[in-house]
Amino acid sequence: MCGANLAFVRGDSSASSASLLFSYCCFLCVLSSSVSVAQNFPWNLGFTNMPNIKLQSSDGEVFDVDVEIAKASVTIKTMLEDLGMDDDEDEVVPLPNVNSAILKKVIHWATYHKDDPPPPEDDENKEKRTDDISSWDADFLKVDQGTLFELILTA
Repeated sequence: MCGANLAFVRGDSSASSASLLFSYCCFLCVLSSSVSVAQNFPWNLGFTNMPNIKLQSSDGEVFDVDVEIAKASVTIKTMLEDLGMDDDEDEVVPLPNVNSAILKKVIHWATYHKDDPPPPEDDENKEKRTDDISSWDADFLKVDQGTLFELILTA
């Protein structure tokens, strides 16, 4: 399914606005692939003050981010799990494959969507929609193909 997205990223002449919508859907699917991430946002747990975590980009910039917002990225969530880090640790989490520009965009996207309802359970038989993208998200994804590819990889 994401092979078509890679054709768009490579710049094939058949790429169109439909490809952009498909790319966005891939980006969203990766960011929200774990329902537990959405279910763990503060409104579901009753927390008012979530712990923060420090994320270090490949170019050395450190970002202080709400843990649950950071975990919206499967890449970051996996890194935390691989390092065996708890939410209350004050260590810096290195992200050697993510530069600061991309990390800023992913954090911006996750922060904007932090109050969104959890995604519905996947139904393999239900047709996926690509025409219900908000104008904010469409503007967010108006980036060059290389940036879009990095966003998808980081998500």
